[in-house]
This record gives sequence, C-alpha cells and structure tokens, in this order.
Amino acid sequence: MSDLLSEMESDSFSPSDLPENSELQDVSSIAEKVQQKWNEEFNIPINVVLGNEWNAGNLSYHLDSRPVWEGFVNDNKLDKLNKYICIDEICVGNK
Repeated sequence: MSDLLSEMESDSFSPSDLPENSELQDVSSIAEKVQQKWNEEFNIPINVVLGNEWNAGNLSYHLDSRPVWEGFVNDNKLDKLNKYICIDEICVGNK
C-alpha cells in the first residue's frame, strides 16, 4: 500500500496526480485483506487507524467499519488500544 500511495504524497497535487481506477481498486483489495486478517484475529470492530493521513485515511475509507484516523503511529497511541495490528507503517485497532 505504501508503494501505491506514497507516489501521491506531496504538499500539492493536481487532478492528473490522482490514481487510475485500477489503483483505487488495489486500495480496496488491500483493505479487504486487512479486514480479513483482523477478523481472523479478533471478534471486535476496527475503530481506529494510525499512520500518515493519506494512506491511513484511504484504508479507513475502504474498511467495513470506517474507523477514525487518529494521527501518526506512536507507542502512546498503541498502548491505549485494546487490540491492534500493524502493516508497514499503518496500524488498525480497537479502543
């Protein structure tokens, strides 16, 4: 996911910088895999996403529960979660 979306990170962008439909489908596919992994491990909803705003926000949009983005990952935030999993530089969890 980070490879897919990091290309679009910048202070400004134009509509031509937006991903093609197939790339958006890739984000949806990644969200499905994250959701599936979460469901295998836990029986509670994802209600928090941590990471950079673009990547974590896109992931949040495509997850079943539409969790809230709460900023960048750090130990203090992870300690406040009941359960979480991290993939690359993004974490999803439940408070």
